[in-house]
Amino acid sequence: MPRAPQKCLKCLRKATFRGYCDEHQPPREAWLKTGDSPDRSFLKTKEWDEQRVRVLDRDRWLCKFKLSPKCLVRASQVDHIVPVWYSGRDKAEDVELASICESCHGKKSSYEGYAAKKHRQLLKERGLSN
Repeated sequence: MPRAPQKCLKCLRKATFRGYCDEHQPPREAWLKTGDSPDRSFLKTKEWDEQRVRVLDRDRWLCKFKLSPKCLVRASQVDHIVPVWYSGRDKAEDVELASICESCHGKKSSYEGYAAKKHRQLLKERGLSN
C-alpha cells in the first residue's frame, strides 16, 4: 500500500523537506567561522596524516563507535571523541581520537552538529552569547 504524502506542519500542503512545504522552510544557519572557531588547517599537515595512521593502527582499523546499521566495521577515518566545537581545539592527543567508519562518522557528526546548534540556542536564550 503506498504511503500518503507528508503534509506541511504549518499549512497542510505537501511537505517537501523536513516536514514543511517550500514556503514554510525554516531558515538555514550557514556555518560561519568566528574568532573562537578552531583552526582547521592542522588537518592538512603531514603531522596529522601521521597521527591519523597511528590511531587507525592502534585501533586495528576497526570502527570504535558502531552507531549506524550500515556500519562498515572497517574504519577509514579518525574522529575526535570530544567534539571540536565543545573542546575548541583541533589538535588532540592520540587518546582523544578514535577510528571510525564513514557511515558512523556521518551519523556522529550530524548529531554533534545538532547538539552544537541546540547549545548555541540555549546560550542565546540565557543571554550568555551574542
